[in-house]
Amino acid sequence: MSTKILSAPASASQSAPSFRSSLGSIVSPGGGQSNVRTNIRVTPISASSMRFLIMDAPREGNLHLYMREMKRNNVTDIVRVCEPTYETGDLKNAGITLHDMAYDDGTSPPDLVLDKWLEVVKNRFFNKNKLIDVSVDGGDACVQVNRSSSDDVTSSPAAVAPDGKQGQPAIAVHCIAGLGRAPVLVAIALIEYANYDPVSAVSFIRKHRRGAINGKQLVYLESYKRRTKSLDGGCACTIM
Repeated sequence: MSTKILSAPASASQSAPSFRSSLGSIVSPGGGQSNVRTNIRVTPISASSMRFLIMDAPREGNLHLYMREMKRNNVTDIVRVCEPTYETGDLKNAGITLHDMAYDDGTSPPDLVLDKWLEVVKNRFFNKNKLIDVSVDGGDACVQVNRSSSDDVTSSPAAVAPDGKQGQPAIAVHCIAGLGRAPVLVAIALIEYANYDPVSAVSFIRKHRRGAINGKQLVYLESYKRRTKSLDGGCACTIM
């Protein structure tokens, strides 16, 4: 199993934490090569205090491999931007919250998806509130509540990093191939919260995930205008 540690480029406002990743073939637990597709693509992207895992879509037969990587990287949330390809029971048991935000392949994310995506990112990395499911279902926003830790909320425990410490969470995001819709959302997060310009965000993602973001999506990102302001209500700036 090959392992890479990826970090944000020098142009980013803050050095990124170490981030485990397994790319390429993964050997089955029995020691031999599994008959199920094991050449999964899992790409860590980290900048400022944000940590993402861009993935292709898990299937029922190999979900356990993705689960292994998500647990290794302390993934607490997974954002699914395509049609379902797996059941969610194992995610719930592992304390990983699923957010469904599907939109059409090869297109730009609609405003509803953008709003929900940015809310998940902000609440996971920059707010101390507990994050409840934020999903898009049939064009309508599902019920979502952001509650402080003092509220009476029943939720599964967060995934724990290999050293046993909770903290430095990550958000996994996937579409079908992990080359279009998922990396576009990560690029938007870099623009909104890490002070990247669109070209730098796309270049950084493509450096680590070859083939990500097609021409149409690149044009969209080049014209993308930041939607958020700083968390204290001031002008748009880098989140430190």
